[in-house]
Amino acid sequence: MRSKTLPWIMLLTALLLWKLIPYLQRAPLPKVETTYNQAAYTPKQTKLEPTDRPFTMGKYTVTPLARYQFVGVILSAESYSDDGSDISPIDWAMAWGRCAKPAVWKKIDITQQARFYLWSVEEEDLDVVPPLEIITASSANIHLIPAANVVPIIKRGHRGVVAELSGMLVKVTSADGFIWASSLSRTDSGAGACELFYVETVKYLE
Repeated sequence: MRSKTLPWIMLLTALLLWKLIPYLQRAPLPKVETTYNQAAYTPKQTKLEPTDRPFTMGKYTVTPLARYQFVGVILSAESYSDDGSDISPIDWAMAWGRCAKPAVWKKIDITQQARFYLWSVEEEDLDVVPPLEIITASSANIHLIPAANVVPIIKRGHRGVVAELSGMLVKVTSADGFIWASSLSRTDSGAGACELFYVETVKYLE
């Protein structure tokens, strides 16, 4: 048998929604922090945990040097097939802080080759980008050693994407005399200034 109260319930529900619509339309949208504000975070290099001990990856011994995490924008990504590419197949040139602002990084041209990165700026943009020492301290060419579970994620990285990474800065050696060690400074430049980063987690924010 059909209930006689059902139509009244439906009518009251419709009236209630009609009354609420103006208030819902005026409700403020939640404030969401932009990913470029997050990209202004300074990289965090901390002491190792007691469980951070040397481990092997194929023929290599990987020795942790420091814990490392940061949020930055990818300026360029380059794959390699050189000595060491079997453990670190890709480099990301990345920026954080002032250099992560779209108005700045979009003016910086990046070239990656031979495990280095070179940057240049058009003369008319010199008043937009920070001084040389700021760019040096707020960007880096990072040799990525992806943990097995993040390999597919790393491959999707490209210019303009904001990424949050965590893991360890490391030293890599092998029995045949191969040695590759990370820089532990954000202000150095030239040979040996790049980070060798064992990436345990990566998340794209933009």
